[in-house]
Amino acid sequence: MESAESAESADSGALPHRPSHARIAFATGVGTTIEYYDFVIYAIAGSVVFGKQFFPVSDPMVGTLLAFATFGVGFIARPLGGVVAGHFGDRLGRKFMLVVTMVTMAVSTFCIGLLPNYAAIGAWAPALLVLARLVQGFSAGGEWGGGTVTAVEHAPQGRRGVYGSWTILGTSIGPMLGIAAFTLVGRLDERAFASWGWRLPFLASAALLAVGLYIRLGLTETGDFTRMKSGGQVARMPALEVIRTQPGVLIRSIGSVIAFSTMVYIAFTFVLSYGIEELGFPRTTFLNFTMIALALNVVTVPFFAALSDRVGRKPVMLGGAVFLALFAFAFFPMLDTRNHAVVLVALILANNSPAPIYGPMAAYFSELYEPRIRFSGVSLGVQTGHVLGGGVAPFLATALYAAGGRSVWPVAGYLAVTAVISVLAIAGLPETARSRRGAAGDSVRSEPAVEAT
Repeated sequence: MESAESAESADSGALPHRPSHARIAFATGVGTTIEYYDFVIYAIAGSVVFGKQFFPVSDPMVGTLLAFATFGVGFIARPLGGVVAGHFGDRLGRKFMLVVTMVTMAVSTFCIGLLPNYAAIGAWAPALLVLARLVQGFSAGGEWGGGTVTAVEHAPQGRRGVYGSWTILGTSIGPMLGIAAFTLVGRLDERAFASWGWRLPFLASAALLAVGLYIRLGLTETGDFTRMKSGGQVARMPALEVIRTQPGVLIRSIGSVIAFSTMVYIAFTFVLSYGIEELGFPRTTFLNFTMIALALNVVTVPFFAALSDRVGRKPVMLGGAVFLALFAFAFFPMLDTRNHAVVLVALILANNSPAPIYGPMAAYFSELYEPRIRFSGVSLGVQTGHVLGGGVAPFLATALYAAGGRSVWPVAGYLAVTAVISVLAIAGLPETARSRRGAAGDSVRSEPAVEAT
């Protein structure tokens, strides 16, 4: 009934009733929660079990590299998913695509939990794993942009950073749930864990899907999209319009994603494997440390998002990128102390130092584009940046570590280079915090497209 009423209001030009803050927060955050839950349990499984289950080779390092390669395959599909979801999200509505992307993402994760291993079906096992991973990545490619745009377009003027951060919080809550799930199954004996225990976190995605559907189906369409549609301003090919009219903004937004994405996924994958296999930490101890570090994101992400509402997006994000460049060379020496307190602080910094970048990012990227191409612009920038950052990070970090004679300094240098790329990219983008574009109640034609020069 609510969907029909929303459609009527869109056709008539009337604005839908704005949902409560709590519903917007849950509806936009639940998708990224599922997305990052899915990706983190895959990353953990790739570190500790997929090499043996799907890529049985004599050298464990080679098996891990192959498992991380399939992790990167999911990222390759993300820009395509962002283009497709952005196209229909800009043409048919934000809510419609929020439901579609969440369902396909959760179903593909559930299917991974049912896959036979290499011993059972041979080469079909890794092939099916890659296929499921591609669907997972394709769906996730549209999820972040949809949740971000929905949250920001429901936000009042001056609070877009805070509203956008609700989507970002899912990037912390999802990994916490994923780590908690693997911590629980990690209590099983090795034989049970290898046989069926690792599958349980993947199968549990069905429960997250049920909760997410219940919340999202009750969400109304945003006012910006409703006005745009009733005014006949829907773009025919929004992704192409983004590339044609704002190529500089798009390229710089891609670059601004690379540093935080690289740090986050190296912390989730390579560092997990390094801490357990090289430093000798028990798996549950290292997972617990990471979960504590991620829990603090619930404070740091909204803090930096709110700060960007007050002082601007660029100063906050630039400060975060500069810190990442410096921290890259302190991170591994802190881990190598093997001192539990120092290692915990290192993981806290690794998982929270990206917050000044991705806390304000939802609002920042949404403000860079007008509503008719916003879903497509946000998705293209973020998902392409994720491919060049987090998508290749686990594989490259592991390869650099092996090529460097098991030295972490090449990995530290790699982190620093990605941070410098983001510093330069953010510096070239315009400030948007004071613009009226995207605020709830503003006109669709609130200001012309801005191109960074």
